[in-house]
Amino acid sequence: MKNSFSSLRLNLATTSLDWVMEHTIKHSLSLKNAVTLDELQPRNVPQSPIETLYIHIPFCHTLCRFCSFHKVKFNEHIAREYFQALRQEIRVVLAQGYRFNRVYIGGGTTTILEDELINTIEMIKSLTSVREVSCESDPIYFKEGNPHLLKGLVDRMSIGIQSFDDKILKASGRFEKFGSGLQQAEYVSRAIEIIPTVNVDMMYGFNIQTPETIANDLAQTIRLRPDQITTYPLTIGIGKNSKKAACLAGQAKELWPQFLAVKKAMSEHYVMEFPWTFSRNFGEPVENKYVLDGEDCFGVGSGPLVVLVNSFVFQALIFQIISVVSMRVILALAIPNH
Repeated sequence: MKNSFSSLRLNLATTSLDWVMEHTIKHSLSLKNAVTLDELQPRNVPQSPIETLYIHIPFCHTLCRFCSFHKVKFNEHIAREYFQALRQEIRVVLAQGYRFNRVYIGGGTTTILEDELINTIEMIKSLTSVREVSCESDPIYFKEGNPHLLKGLVDRMSIGIQSFDDKILKASGRFEKFGSGLQQAEYVSRAIEIIPTVNVDMMYGFNIQTPETIANDLAQTIRLRPDQITTYPLTIGIGKNSKKAACLAGQAKELWPQFLAVKKAMSEHYVMEFPWTFSRNFGEPVENKYVLDGEDCFGVGSGPLVVLVNSFVFQALIFQIISVVSMRVILALAIPNH
């Protein structure tokens, strides 16, 4: 009877949370009062810098089965034209008077064309002053790329590992792309030697995971001593990848015990900065932390939204080459504080 009541309470809590999140997202993402940048008058440009300039690079060599973010299959010709248009868009934004404290480059795979990424960051730094630059990367870049070229340009690198468990890597199609868990751990170690601040992205909610396997996965992550560890629940999302993600996902009621396992595994060596982001509590203080808590964010490129003072500016895209037109929404940026 006690177990039955606990299960009912957990299911009720999960269902309620899903409803609240869906309602909040729909309300927060309403474009009812949105305007294009062309409609904004110069006087509407904030006098103080906006916290984050978000730049989206949508290209990936292969598309992960669980990813619902805006991405397209890599084509070098189109990607290079995209980067050229992207830099022009950034020039227009800066020419209108917008300034930013930091830059976050997400994807997709931001390092997919290393030279274009470098040119973009160098252009930004030549036109304006920013406190820090963060990028996202897949782990294989630190084997096949030239990450030393990013020294002095990138302050924080977020590496999408998701799991060091070979069973999960094979089920999700990442083993073939990025190698075994041990190989990817070596790539993370290389990144830590080069980049000032390294974050490792991990996931829970796979159907073959348990609180015990999650604890083991995070123990492997902690042994690498990254500056930050970010943990996400596997989300099914929408679109054609949702069915593939659903095949990998466990039951919703399993997420809460798994989240508690994450908190317990991280508690000794890492401090929770946000429900999904943890920073190490040993060594020198972590610099270039990336913790989102309702800050203003201005998006450029294919997909992102602009969040200014809890209201949206829907940005008319300069670049129109990519045939896939969809919204790439980062929920943490999109949900205003209440």
